[in-house]
Amino acid sequence: MFLQSIRRGFVPQASTPEPREVRIRVRAGYEPGTVVSRAGQPLRLIFRREDQLVCTEEVVFPFFGRSATLPAGEDVPIDLLPTEPGVYAFTCGWGMLSGLLVVTGEDGRRFR
Repeated sequence: MFLQSIRRGFVPQASTPEPREVRIRVRAGYEPGTVVSRAGQPLRLIFRREDQLVCTEEVVFPFFGRSATLPAGEDVPIDLLPTEPGVYAFTCGWGMLSGLLVVTGEDGRRFR
């Protein structure tokens, strides 16, 4: 095995980190309402809508250009790769409900 790694032209494969999973319950709001992640860490948000309110049928991440329909009682994953520290809002399709994605620096420190 060691000899294979020093073979001419061998390039080790960079491993992609597994996404961090966060479950978000949708019930007249988002629980939790704030998700903290680190820049460069793949993130999988799994939304589960537990109400029948029309405004909770969609979740929108304006900064990331992403949205998803949330059928009642189903898990809906949304994969994001936040690369820059900051605070990013997500909302329902009507803009009535909101949550925050707080992205820290790669060292885990919060931005200023």
